[in-house]
Amino acid sequence: MNLGKMIRDDEVEFTMKLLDDDIYEGKKTDEEDFEMVFHNDFTEDLVGDIDEKNKQKSRTMRHSSSYENAQAFVQEAKLDTEIEEAGTLLGLNNYINNTKEWWASKKINVAITGHSGVGKSSLINAIRGLKPKAIGAAPVGIKETTTKIQKYEFPENDKVVLWDLPGMGTGKFKQETYINDMELSKFDIVLVVTATRFLETDVWLAEQAWGLGKNVIFVRTKLDFDLINASRDDQDAFDEAKCIETIRMDIRKHVSSCSDAAEFSDVIYLVSNPEQGKYDFPSLVTKLRSLMNIKGVSICRVLQQHLEKAIKAKRDAAKHEFTSSKVVSALYGFLPVPKLETALNQHIVEKIRSKCLVKFNLDDESLGKVSDEIDLSVESLKAYHLSAFNTEQLNHVDKLYTQSEEFRFSKFRRYSKYMIPVIGSVLSACKAPHTIQDCVDIICGIMAEDEYYLVQLRLEKLEKQLRPI
Repeated sequence: MNLGKMIRDDEVEFTMKLLDDDIYEGKKTDEEDFEMVFHNDFTEDLVGDIDEKNKQKSRTMRHSSSYENAQAFVQEAKLDTEIEEAGTLLGLNNYINNTKEWWASKKINVAITGHSGVGKSSLINAIRGLKPKAIGAAPVGIKETTTKIQKYEFPENDKVVLWDLPGMGTGKFKQETYINDMELSKFDIVLVVTATRFLETDVWLAEQAWGLGKNVIFVRTKLDFDLINASRDDQDAFDEAKCIETIRMDIRKHVSSCSDAAEFSDVIYLVSNPEQGKYDFPSLVTKLRSLMNIKGVSICRVLQQHLEKAIKAKRDAAKHEFTSSKVVSALYGFLPVPKLETALNQHIVEKIRSKCLVKFNLDDESLGKVSDEIDLSVESLKAYHLSAFNTEQLNHVDKLYTQSEEFRFSKFRRYSKYMIPVIGSVLSACKAPHTIQDCVDIICGIMAEDEYYLVQLRLEKLEKQLRPI
């Protein structure tokens, strides 16, 4: 079963959010160490079980490490220059198009390690969908065939590389120097492989890799041999499912001494290399695909966070603009003609709306340029995706102004100039700028969310483009 042909399921993926939902929140642990929490991935507050909380913390550390590494792949100064020259959406798109080939060129390195003779080379062939004698397959045999680090690229993408490491524990590759000899720090994912129970040295190796910030997977090979032996020993009472569960529980027992045992219990896979459609092999492939995707997801999250800050800053700045419009609205407040003030101020709000459409890249010209990049037509965006075009308040600024005025001011305040000519006119003049400001706040808030939504649509497409397999 070829890794590139497996169905995607339960993968690490880029997650969309609202502008004011904090996907990244700095928290202090009990040890006062700063950690990055991805709320869309982990809901620690909802977890009551202590072991599950430990798993969440471990996963947070893995994702935080990927996020921090991905920051080196995003040149924020260059991104800001593109945005300044072309606007948020087009600037982001220009930056992505100029950089995505460089991102895609980054290799994903997967180490396959363990004691000699456990089937590491066979596992590499199985993951790559190759027969033992196929061209490019890892050599297998009853003797220890891996005596030096061997590199095996994926047929679908040569940027994904499996590295067959010599077995630990032989005279040539001692445990004391194995981590440095194999340069384990250079790998993104480490598979610890055994054909029997995981020994203390296997757990030690996993802990060392975990301590280096690597994602670790335990793989128990040759499951078919165990099932055949168990069936031969007791043919009448043999139950395959119970036998597999017994083996799994025995493995969990042997990794329970590890400080990260709560996390490791979820990454134990029982496989038979020749039978790639059975046992845990499909789940192993899915897990590998998910971990291989972390780099792309982390790059998108770095961009997401950066653009979120930029759009929020633009939104907050825009809310303090339009001073001249507010001054004019105050002058309209002195007009004694019934409904004339309202009509003129509604016209001011319409002009502000038009300016904000351009400011937040939601005008027809901007949408036309970005629509091809997110695979949605301008008509579809307006009809189904963007609140600026399907929200009643923004489609009918007369209602927006009237409702804002009614919400803030009493009926007496709204009509005071017709009841108390001089004082009422002053009150009316003071009222209008506040109403305009409320309208500006609503317009900027909705349009900023729309722009952020379009940014995330583009990042969602980028994440798919960066998937290695």
